[in-house]
Amino acid sequence: MRPSPPTRAASRSPPGPAFRSCCAPSPCAPACSSAPTPSPSRGRDTEVDLATHQIAITLWTFLAFAPDALAIAAQAITGRALGAGDIDGTRRLTRRMVQWGWGAGIASGLLLAAASPVLGPLFTPDSDVHRLLVPILLVAALGQPIAGVVFVLDGVLIGAGDGRYLAWAGLGVLALYAPAALPGRAAPAASSPSGSRWSSCSWARASSC
Repeated sequence: MRPSPPTRAASRSPPGPAFRSCCAPSPCAPACSSAPTPSPSRGRDTEVDLATHQIAITLWTFLAFAPDALAIAAQAITGRALGAGDIDGTRRLTRRMVQWGWGAGIASGLLLAAASPVLGPLFTPDSDVHRLLVPILLVAALGQPIAGVVFVLDGVLIGAGDGRYLAWAGLGVLALYAPAALPGRAAPAASSPSGSRWSSCSWARASSC
């Protein structure tokens, strides 16, 4: 049983999408590694930093599912339009989907900013965690509109088969983010509670790109 011509063509395609998939979760690694590790010497501060870091990343990941749904739709719509040879229609659809990405990002950003003071108590009764979490969530809220557009364009490019660009874009984001994570690694070592804040905020900004 021989594979069909499209299957053989796909097997010979550039490894861009696979490389992009490897780069996509990479920004999480420096953020997670820069999260403070509980130690007897730091005690209470470390626990607060770690809890805040975990809640912020959990909320950001949860919010990523909405624009990711748009990205999956964009992938299917773009592939169908280009497969039918409708270039002008593809451009119109892309503009419309980008508008949806902006709208979804603005809506989720406003919702996150408005809810930031009350989200902390849903996870923990610790008032110190509540205090540290609010500025991180406000930064994440600012990144939501950008994230919405980026997710949509990611789906468009996957649907168009432009894996090479995605691969280089993923590598570029990783290269820009890695140096930004270094202050987050140094701050916990210096017993500063701002380390978790910097790590989570820089991770949120990089993930939007």
